[in-house]
Amino acid sequence: FALIRQALQRPYVRMDGDYSAPAEMPHPNFVAIRTISQRLAGMAQCHLLLGQPEEALRDMTLMHDICRRILEESKPMILVSAMINVAVRGFYAGIIANGMRLHAWHEPQLAALEEQLKQINLLPPVKQGLEMEQVDFCYYLERSPSGRMGYLLFSFCYPGKTHAWTGLENSVIAGLIPRGWVYHNLVAVCNLHPNVIASMDSTRQIVFPDKVASLNKIVERFSHWAPYTFMVGPIVPNYSRALQTTARNQTMVNEALIACALERYLLAHGEYPESLEALAPQFIDNIPHDVI
Repeated sequence: FALIRQALQRPYVRMDGDYSAPAEMPHPNFVAIRTISQRLAGMAQCHLLLGQPEEALRDMTLMHDICRRILEESKPMILVSAMINVAVRGFYAGIIANGMRLHAWHEPQLAALEEQLKQINLLPPVKQGLEMEQVDFCYYLERSPSGRMGYLLFSFCYPGKTHAWTGLENSVIAGLIPRGWVYHNLVAVCNLHPNVIASMDSTRQIVFPDKVASLNKIVERFSHWAPYTFMVGPIVPNYSRALQTTARNQTMVNEALIACALERYLLAHGEYPESLEALAPQFIDNIPHDVI
């Protein structure tokens, strides 16, 4: 942990890898990030139970800095990194809630956690990841060898049975696929992309449920065989779930921010305010709005 803290003081981070090909760009190891987050969360919980909130804050701060430096500030942002960040941030907010239930946080820790929570905006990285996803997909289709086209075809028609086909068989079948089909699949991706981006407004921190539902219906069409979309179905991520999870976890972060302000108000006045508006500007800059 000391080594990680030291490394996080550096101004920039980038993993070694081939950044000229979007599909080959390295991304954080989800298992490793999850493992270290769970370890830090467990340590924070133990420190809270032992009545050591300052040590718990130190654990939470390291989790926050790992997300900020490794996940949120990595460029170019890819969807995998953005969604790992979403998952860990939801976990982070949950640990703060555990401390609230134990009444373990004191004013200094609440103020510090509030400053960290104010920095968390999950939507911009997710938007950047969605944009990179289209670039990745188009690059992948344009440069895939013929054998890969055969693999995509059979992965659509015979899910889970592609291992039964050899590379030669894939290449032979793929040789029969008109190149125009590839271009039509590229068009399908490009037509889908505006609907994906329109499902959220990262500047105003809003996710639109009705547009997410419409997007889901469009994506469902790719589950049916069609020569102009069969390459899209096996590769397109679950946009609906990604956007819903982002909205949910950003809401958890916003709730944790308000809870910290409420606890600070309680410590200062001995009672909770009659309305949230009484928290600003002394205990919170602005009351977060509903993400959806």
